[in-house]
Amino acid sequence: MPCTTRQTILWPAHTGFSLPELAIGLVLIVIAIGLGAPQLQTLQRGQQLRQAAVALAQLLAAARTTALTNNQPCELETGTNQLSPTNGSCGAPPLPGLNLTPPIRLASPSPRLRFSASGMLTGGPAQQELVLVRADLDSRICVAIERPSALVRIGEAASAASPCRYAS
Repeated sequence: MPCTTRQTILWPAHTGFSLPELAIGLVLIVIAIGLGAPQLQTLQRGQQLRQAAVALAQLLAAARTTALTNNQPCELETGTNQLSPTNGSCGAPPLPGLNLTPPIRLASPSPRLRFSASGMLTGGPAQQELVLVRADLDSRICVAIERPSALVRIGEAASAASPCRYAS
Protein backbone atom coordinates (compact mmCIF):
# COMPACT_ATOMS: atom_id res chain seq x y z
CA MET A 1 0.00 0.00 0.00
CA PRO A 2 1.51 3.30 -1.03
CA CYS A 3 2.22 5.87 1.57
CA THR A 4 0.54 9.24 1.17
CA THR A 5 1.55 12.37 2.93
CA ARG A 6 -0.56 15.35 3.57
CA GLN A 7 0.78 18.75 2.97
CA THR A 8 -0.78 21.64 4.78
CA ILE A 9 -0.51 25.11 3.37
CA LEU A 10 -0.31 27.69 6.05
CA TRP A 11 -1.44 31.19 5.22
CA PRO A 12 0.27 33.95 7.05
CA ALA A 13 -1.81 35.47 9.79
CA HIS A 14 -1.49 38.89 8.14
CA THR A 15 -3.32 39.32 4.83
CA GLY A 16 -4.34 42.54 3.08
CA PHE A 17 -2.64 45.90 2.77
CA SER A 18 -0.79 47.92 5.32
CA LEU A 19 -1.79 51.53 5.96
CA PRO A 20 1.17 53.01 4.04
CA GLU A 21 0.44 50.77 1.04
CA LEU A 22 -3.21 51.81 1.06
CA ALA A 23 -2.30 55.51 1.31
CA ILE A 24 0.13 55.27 -1.62
CA GLY A 25 -2.50 53.47 -3.72
CA LEU A 26 -5.09 56.13 -2.93
CA VAL A 27 -2.68 58.94 -3.81
CA LEU A 28 -1.94 57.30 -7.19
CA ILE A 29 -5.67 56.95 -7.93
CA VAL A 30 -6.31 60.62 -7.05
CA ILE A 31 -3.44 61.74 -9.30
CA ALA A 32 -4.75 59.64 -12.21
CA ILE A 33 -8.25 61.11 -11.82
CA GLY A 34 -6.82 64.63 -11.58
CA LEU A 35 -4.87 64.19 -14.81
CA GLY A 36 -7.79 62.61 -16.70
CA ALA A 37 -10.63 64.93 -15.63
CA PRO A 38 -9.79 67.88 -17.96
CA GLN A 39 -9.53 65.55 -20.95
CA LEU A 40 -12.87 63.98 -20.03
CA GLN A 41 -14.49 67.43 -19.88
CA THR A 42 -13.10 68.30 -23.33
CA LEU A 43 -14.49 65.04 -24.73
CA GLN A 44 -17.87 65.78 -23.16
CA ARG A 45 -17.99 69.29 -24.67
CA GLY A 46 -17.07 67.91 -28.09
CA GLN A 47 -19.83 65.32 -27.78
CA GLN A 48 -22.37 68.05 -26.96
CA LEU A 49 -21.27 69.91 -30.09
CA ARG A 50 -21.66 66.76 -32.21
CA GLN A 51 -25.14 66.12 -30.76
CA ALA A 52 -26.16 69.67 -31.68
CA ALA A 53 -24.88 69.07 -35.23
CA VAL A 54 -26.96 65.89 -35.53
CA ALA A 55 -30.05 67.77 -34.25
CA LEU A 56 -29.38 70.50 -36.83
CA ALA A 57 -29.03 67.95 -39.65
CA GLN A 58 -32.27 66.27 -38.52
CA LEU A 59 -34.10 69.61 -38.59
CA LEU A 60 -32.86 70.27 -42.14
CA ALA A 61 -34.01 66.81 -43.24
CA ALA A 62 -37.41 67.35 -41.55
CA ALA A 63 -37.83 70.70 -43.33
CA ARG A 64 -37.09 69.08 -46.69
CA THR A 65 -39.50 66.22 -45.95
CA THR A 66 -42.19 68.70 -44.89
CA ALA A 67 -41.79 70.64 -48.13
CA LEU A 68 -42.12 67.42 -50.13
CA THR A 69 -45.07 66.11 -48.11
CA ASN A 70 -47.07 69.36 -48.19
CA ASN A 71 -46.02 70.15 -51.75
CA GLN A 72 -45.19 73.72 -50.72
CA PRO A 73 -41.97 75.57 -49.87
CA CYS A 74 -40.51 75.39 -46.39
CA GLU A 75 -38.21 78.20 -45.24
CA LEU A 76 -35.92 78.18 -42.22
CA GLU A 77 -34.50 81.31 -40.66
CA THR A 78 -31.16 81.33 -38.87
CA GLY A 79 -30.80 83.39 -35.73
CA THR A 80 -28.13 83.90 -33.11
CA ASN A 81 -28.51 80.47 -31.56
CA GLN A 82 -31.47 79.07 -33.39
CA LEU A 83 -32.84 77.74 -36.63
CA SER A 84 -36.62 77.94 -36.99
CA PRO A 85 -39.31 77.95 -39.68
CA THR A 86 -40.49 81.35 -40.87
CA ASN A 87 -44.11 82.27 -40.13
CA GLY A 88 -46.64 80.36 -42.21
CA SER A 89 -43.93 78.18 -43.69
CA CYS A 90 -43.48 74.42 -43.25
CA GLY A 91 -47.12 73.40 -42.87
CA ALA A 92 -49.33 72.83 -39.88
CA PRO A 93 -48.58 71.91 -37.19
CA PRO A 94 -45.44 74.01 -37.56
CA LEU A 95 -42.08 72.32 -37.65
CA PRO A 96 -40.30 72.74 -34.30
CA GLY A 97 -37.20 74.93 -34.36
CA LEU A 98 -33.79 74.26 -32.89
CA ASN A 99 -32.65 76.40 -29.95
CA LEU A 100 -29.08 75.86 -28.86
CA THR A 101 -27.87 76.27 -25.29
CA PRO A 102 -25.64 79.34 -24.70
CA PRO A 103 -22.19 77.72 -24.78
CA ILE A 104 -22.92 76.54 -28.33
CA ARG A 105 -23.18 79.17 -31.07
CA LEU A 106 -24.56 78.80 -34.58
CA ALA A 107 -22.89 80.76 -37.35
CA SER A 108 -24.45 80.91 -40.80
CA PRO A 109 -23.55 83.09 -43.78
CA SER A 110 -27.12 82.92 -45.06
CA PRO A 111 -30.04 84.24 -42.99
CA ARG A 112 -32.53 81.84 -44.65
CA LEU A 113 -32.62 78.34 -46.08
CA ARG A 114 -35.49 77.63 -48.48
CA PHE A 115 -36.66 74.22 -49.65
CA SER A 116 -38.90 74.20 -52.72
CA ALA A 117 -42.06 72.10 -53.00
CA SER A 118 -39.94 69.47 -54.75
CA GLY A 119 -37.52 69.30 -51.79
CA MET A 120 -34.67 71.13 -53.49
CA LEU A 121 -32.64 73.81 -51.74
CA THR A 122 -33.09 77.05 -53.65
CA GLY A 123 -31.14 80.30 -53.67
CA GLY A 124 -27.77 81.05 -52.15
CA PRO A 125 -24.42 79.46 -52.95
CA ALA A 126 -23.97 75.89 -54.20
CA GLN A 127 -23.08 74.79 -50.67
CA GLN A 128 -24.21 76.50 -47.50
CA GLU A 129 -22.29 75.80 -44.35
CA LEU A 130 -23.72 76.16 -40.86
CA VAL A 131 -20.99 76.16 -38.21
CA LEU A 132 -21.38 75.17 -34.56
CA VAL A 133 -18.73 76.47 -32.15
CA ARG A 134 -18.03 76.59 -28.43
CA ALA A 135 -15.82 79.25 -26.90
CA ASP A 136 -14.13 76.65 -24.68
CA LEU A 137 -13.15 74.36 -27.60
CA ASP A 138 -10.69 74.88 -30.43
CA SER A 139 -12.50 72.55 -32.82
CA ARG A 140 -15.80 73.30 -34.55
CA ILE A 141 -18.47 71.22 -36.22
CA CYS A 142 -19.86 72.10 -39.66
CA VAL A 143 -23.14 71.11 -41.24
CA ALA A 144 -23.09 71.60 -45.00
CA ILE A 145 -26.15 71.52 -47.21
CA GLU A 146 -25.70 71.38 -50.97
CA ARG A 147 -27.88 73.07 -53.54
CA PRO A 148 -30.03 71.88 -55.27
CA SER A 149 -30.09 68.27 -53.94
CA ALA A 150 -30.29 69.32 -50.23
CA LEU A 151 -27.68 66.72 -49.33
CA VAL A 152 -26.66 67.28 -45.68
CA ARG A 153 -23.17 66.39 -44.47
CA ILE A 154 -21.56 66.81 -41.05
CA GLY A 155 -17.86 67.66 -40.85
CA GLU A 156 -15.29 68.86 -38.38
CA ALA A 157 -12.48 71.40 -38.31
CA ALA A 158 -9.58 71.04 -35.91
CA SER A 159 -9.35 74.78 -35.31
CA ALA A 160 -11.14 78.02 -36.13
CA ALA A 161 -8.59 78.75 -38.88
CA SER A 162 -8.73 75.38 -40.62
CA PRO A 163 -11.42 74.40 -43.15
CA CYS A 164 -14.10 71.85 -42.38
CA ARG A 165 -13.40 68.29 -43.52
CA TYR A 166 -16.27 66.02 -44.46
CA ALA A 167 -16.26 62.25 -44.65
CA SER A 168 -16.44 60.89 -48.18
